[in-house]
Amino acid sequence: MKNKLIFAAIMTLSCLFAGCKDNNNSSEGSSGMGNEIYELKTDIISDRQSYDEGEIHFPNSLWQTPNATEVPDYNKGKIKAVLLDSVSYKGEITKVFAYVGVPEHEAGQKIPGIVLVHGGGGTAYYDWVRMWVNRGYAAISMDTEGHIPLMDADMRTGVYPVESTNPYSNAPDNAHFADDNLPIEEQWMYHSAASVIVSTSYLLSLDDVDPQRVGITGISYGGETAAIVTGYDDRLAFSIPVYGCLALKGTAGIHGNIFRSHPTAARLWDTTEPLSHSRTPIMFIDGNVDNYFTPDAITNSCNASPLGKMLLSHQFSHGHGQGSSKEEIYAFADYIVGLSNHPLTEIVTQPSKDTDSFTYKSYDGDVIPTVYYTSNSVLNNETLWLTATATCKNGVCTIDDIPADASYLYVNLLDKQAFEVSSNVIKLR
Repeated sequence: MKNKLIFAAIMTLSCLFAGCKDNNNSSEGSSGMGNEIYELKTDIISDRQSYDEGEIHFPNSLWQTPNATEVPDYNKGKIKAVLLDSVSYKGEITKVFAYVGVPEHEAGQKIPGIVLVHGGGGTAYYDWVRMWVNRGYAAISMDTEGHIPLMDADMRTGVYPVESTNPYSNAPDNAHFADDNLPIEEQWMYHSAASVIVSTSYLLSLDDVDPQRVGITGISYGGETAAIVTGYDDRLAFSIPVYGCLALKGTAGIHGNIFRSHPTAARLWDTTEPLSHSRTPIMFIDGNVDNYFTPDAITNSCNASPLGKMLLSHQFSHGHGQGSSKEEIYAFADYIVGLSNHPLTEIVTQPSKDTDSFTYKSYDGDVIPTVYYTSNSVLNNETLWLTATATCKNGVCTIDDIPADASYLYVNLLDKQAFEVSSNVIKLR
């Protein structure tokens, strides 16, 4: 087989969790809710940021219940609008606009929660909150760009109708990291991350929200922010950045180019060091031809995460509606918080260049593999991904011949419930 792809091929029973790297250490642990892979944290660092060795220092006050003011004119039925006091900007406390909803539940019942972070040009979306509330989660969606939504803002349309400024706040606009010459406390990403952390604190303050079962998901810039916050906030039970990731400098997407032009911002915000200390299970989801975040950055971010896994969906388009539609988002979250007993497939070992086999662990019988490869030397939105075949059975996949000119390759595994996961993207030459 020419330039065979290669995966180390020993699967051990002790390896019940595998992320984006070969992992022979089990993270097995039962939460009592059907979760036998990801052990919920019982010693959460809840009063401050969990990683404090770098240049970014958020005030401990963000981890306390914030001052909140309801904005009745923006309420949508049972979904309420609030303003949350966050960090100060140029001497004035910023007020973060957010929608929040809680599902119907029995008195005293502990319910899971989800923090929802919109992408560039977006805002707080009540329909996103409603979507998760209908799935049994308390949910909060905040605006991270100093805006306030119009009443008809709908994430599914792909149009982002927001007022130009939040009349209650002086928070900075999204500067696309061009503000890295300013003090950290005046940079947009600092305020974006702070708005997410304070929104998490507010959600955790609600009656009956389970502090062990609150996670986060974000879309595009919101996925990037979610990945950053995951490195600093130990309270998160799971994290699902969609499109957005870290380790972008040097990659060929738009955000890679941004960080190439703004090295100070890259040093501050593109680092995976905080994430490498995180105890939060994280799943990166992106497309293989995304114009903003590239497959190599997704792989590098995932590899930096001790409990990371990923999905690169073939030709998955970029947008708020699309980014909330992937069923793997809900499957990953539901399993971790105990609403489902169906874990996603685990890729036990990862690609290398030595054999034509790799191993996996499926909880739903055999899987259907698709091998994606390209002969392009650059990974971006113009990369041409072709498919090849593999045979998977009883935890072992064997890959068929790959053309000798293939430069990159990865494998997707599809289970019987149509949930998909991806291996690392491997550079072959």
